[in-house]
Amino acid sequence: MIPTKSAVNFLKKGVWFYPAELERIDKKILRAMKERNVNSLYLSIDKTFDTKIKNFISVYKNMGLNVYTVILEDPSYVYSNNHELNESFGNVVKETNKFFDGYIIDVEPHTETGADPSLYLIRYVNMSKSIHNIASEYNVQYYDTIPIWYHEEMEKAGIEGGLNSLYSDGVYLLDYEPSVQEVLNKYIPIKDQLNKCVIINIKLTPGGGPSINASELPSAIYSIKNTEAGIGLFEANYTLSLSPDLFEIK
Repeated sequence: MIPTKSAVNFLKKGVWFYPAELERIDKKILRAMKERNVNSLYLSIDKTFDTKIKNFISVYKNMGLNVYTVILEDPSYVYSNNHELNESFGNVVKETNKFFDGYIIDVEPHTETGADPSLYLIRYVNMSKSIHNIASEYNVQYYDTIPIWYHEEMEKAGIEGGLNSLYSDGVYLLDYEPSVQEVLNKYIPIKDQLNKCVIINIKLTPGGGPSINASELPSAIYSIKNTEAGIGLFEANYTLSLSPDLFEIK
């Protein structure tokens, strides 16, 4: 059964966090998250899950916050069979499920040079079903990280329902643009077609592609909230350097 909107209560505001930043983590930074009404952490554990990370998660969750892990960060996973996904995804879940509130799959097959949407999107749906079955065995939630345009391309490829064909508990939409309105111009036309819970992600950190100016953050939060989607902020180190006032909806 493919999950619908009623199946998941998404937490509304989170930041993306990467292992290199763990050296700089202390309770002061964790408090900064709460001051900015950030209630979720999207933590990339890469291939490392050591005592330092476990202690960090424990402190974070003791503050009443939630931690999701970002895994399978490689396009090649879209070609994995059931056995390989049991090894790569299932073993991670088995080892870590008591620590995390959910698993965010970040395969992004479109980033591979020369990738053909008509081929990898069908494989992506098959992968989604396999991951969903593994997640169900452990009673955990899993989410897809995808761009908004997958919806239309999936329908073009003959995949009925577009993003609704995925077996995940929800989707993290990654379409970084220089303004939130440009992101919403892509999302709004398909919003009512989706039966998925949605987190819309915006990039605040300068460099490495389009990013939203920090001064636009209050209006971005307001606009995304009005769509009834959650919001993801890239990435933690820069986001937490911003004034808490920017996170208030006026």
